[in-house]
Amino acid sequence: MATAMPRSTTAGRTAVGLSVTTAGVHGALAAHAWSQSTTTSLLLAAMAVVCLTCVPSLWRGGSLHSWMTMLGLSGVMLYAHWAFCFACGPAVHESSTGRSGLSVLALLLMAAEIALSSAVVTRFLLSTTTHRKVVPS
Repeated sequence: MATAMPRSTTAGRTAVGLSVTTAGVHGALAAHAWSQSTTTSLLLAAMAVVCLTCVPSLWRGGSLHSWMTMLGLSGVMLYAHWAFCFACGPAVHESSTGRSGLSVLALLLMAAEIALSSAVVTRFLLSTTTHRKVVPS
């Protein structure tokens, strides 16, 4: 039997703000990286789009699926950033124009997304396990 996810519009709208901001940062980095590497720019643009996949559901408070998707995508992006971002070269991440600050901001936003979605999913899992009735067999 499925248990309904309690809707939290405050947490959901906070998540939307984080997702939209993260998408904007990835978009800005994509625009900056265009002159260095088209592949990197396309990857960053794709990441910006992926940041927005759960926005409609999260705006309404989010389903367990959308929160888990946000958690998974943020984790994958954070890992990819740490593991592969140095392939972009110093022109993107350590630029004298201050774009490296956008890269750090993206990391902080992804960490905030992971923290928020983890908290919501954990709250849901704890609420469903503590309110279950034990039925004798």
